[in-house]
Amino acid sequence: MRFTSKQVVTMVVAVSLATILAPVAVFAATGQLVNIVDPTNGRGAKVTSNNALQVESRAYQGGNAFNMRNSRFGFGWIPLVSTTGPNRLAITELTLAGPLDTVGNAGEVLLEAMVRTSGSEPCNGPGTAGYARYTLKHVWVPARQTIQLLWNGPSLVLPLAPSGQPTCFGVTYYAGNTNMTIYADGTGYRFQ
Repeated sequence: MRFTSKQVVTMVVAVSLATILAPVAVFAATGQLVNIVDPTNGRGAKVTSNNALQVESRAYQGGNAFNMRNSRFGFGWIPLVSTTGPNRLAITELTLAGPLDTVGNAGEVLLEAMVRTSGSEPCNGPGTAGYARYTLKHVWVPARQTIQLLWNGPSLVLPLAPSGQPTCFGVTYYAGNTNMTIYADGTGYRFQ
């Protein structure tokens, strides 16, 4: 039995398409965990059972990435970063320290986002007129110690401000030893 030239061309096209499309196709049964792997470099991502995509490392953020740093002696707001809606902020790492205080003392720090909902006031932390306050986390910072908060999976994504309105992120030195200096350093990125 001999194949016609039309049949040979059809078979070659079918095998070529299967070879080209096989690496990009992903199939999974309902509820099954799926790993997606780039065959050229072995890097992978995982879709979890709650439909979250987890990756080995974050994509390069380019000019959208930022570093933040500030400090404060005594209670109050420590501003770190801001953006204007529809841009958003995601925090990937935050380090808090009280390196100069007496051993045994500690300060309570609140990680907070402020979103302007009305008016035109600049973001001056808790109590600023026209801002909604979101307390995201409470952290005790012992004197002479460093606390590192990492968001290696999903980032700490801040609430979205209306278009043209600011969102700011910072920490509030809230309670503890009044004579403590709190240092805050971190990284994050802006996105839409």
